[in-house]
Amino acid sequence: MSRYFCSICGKVLLEEFAIGYICACCGNESCVSDDILPEELEKFTNQDLNSAGYVKSDLEKYDRMPVEVAHRLLRAKWINSGCKWKFNDENEMPNDWGLEKAKQQLSNIDEDVDDYINR
Repeated sequence: MSRYFCSICGKVLLEEFAIGYICACCGNESCVSDDILPEELEKFTNQDLNSAGYVKSDLEKYDRMPVEVAHRLLRAKWINSGCKWKFNDENEMPNDWGLEKAKQQLSNIDEDVDDYINR
């Protein structure tokens, strides 16, 4: 059986992260939130850019951010905001949600919170 994960926060999904799907955990919408234009870099703080390992001037050369870059930026923004759970309409949020659970969840997509925090 295939397992699917949000490409931003690593939340386990019932189906593939497809166009229009909004992750209940991080709030990112597949193929919408990750379609970032250079002029939209303003929504990312310097801390987000630094945490993701980018310099704004290097990203301004793109017409659109490559999907890997966009995912890293969105992930850094989510982590820097405290890995907050965005929506809990379906009671999906674990009762003990916090940084440790976020770290476990990110391991689903081979990401580590410390790689973003310790930059």
